[in-house]
Amino acid sequence: MSAPLVVNTRDGVCWTRRTVTRGGVALYAPESVKTCPNFVMATLAELAEHGIAGSTVVLPVPVGPGSQESPVEDDRAKAPWGRGEDGRPLLPMGAHWTDVPELVDRTVSGIQARLDQAQSGHWYDASVTETWRAPGTVRTNVDGYQRTVGQFTNMLPGDLDLVLHAHDDLSWCLDMIARLRVRVGEVERKYAFDTAVLRRERDRIRERVSEPFGCTHCGQAQRSHGRQYLSGVGMHAWERPTDAQVKDRMLARRAARMPLAADGITRRIAPVQALRDDEPEMGELEEWCTGCHTDHAPNECGYRPEAGDA
Repeated sequence: MSAPLVVNTRDGVCWTRRTVTRGGVALYAPESVKTCPNFVMATLAELAEHGIAGSTVVLPVPVGPGSQESPVEDDRAKAPWGRGEDGRPLLPMGAHWTDVPELVDRTVSGIQARLDQAQSGHWYDASVTETWRAPGTVRTNVDGYQRTVGQFTNMLPGDLDLVLHAHDDLSWCLDMIARLRVRVGEVERKYAFDTAVLRRERDRIRERVSEPFGCTHCGQAQRSHGRQYLSGVGMHAWERPTDAQVKDRMLARRAARMPLAADGITRRIAPVQALRDDEPEMGELEEWCTGCHTDHAPNECGYRPEAGDA
């Protein structure tokens, strides 16, 4: 049986149950005492020594309309992990509210809505320049038109300065957030493009250096593999490639070697080709003529050795 919630002793004091110890012992304190330390509270046995005139186990509950969702349940639906001291919803362990874009967008939208509801323009203390106005009169200047915002009295100079600059500061912060979001989008798109380029280069290099019978994940030979880390795969040991991988790697290596071989052949035949291109500009080699006993090009003097005359 559970301990009663309210106990009335014979001396006319009403005792209410405040807490329960780890051992299941209920502790009571007088109803007129709002705060009471645990070590001075009385147990039900101690109250029985003074004499119990009556007790209440369950407090009456007023009958209302149909069952409705309590505010606690409604708040639990909005903040399933509870709320912090500042009233913000708590997130699971290891997460921060800034990591959830929805919460950030909601917070920024709330700030923007409050800023839109306030009067726009540059706020200033009109009582400083217009001495006939009441102290603390704040006005705003919108496109050359002045309008009174209100009168702030009994405020310290620092607090008034904060209020006057709050509109401009919030506008600047929201504009900076919008610009930073655009910049982040550009960086993300550039990063995605650079990542795709790097991935293609990595695949191209991997096709050139991968062993046909290397690891199925990284393409490295078994003799020098061991346990390695690869992005997307993690730590892995050497694994035999499939027949299709071996075939594709051999074809890829052959295709990768063809441009290199063509470049090597071009470099080797370039000097010979240059000589052939310069051949029309070079004269014929001179020879010793036995007819005129001079050096000249062949057939220049018309002497034929078989004829014996010039």
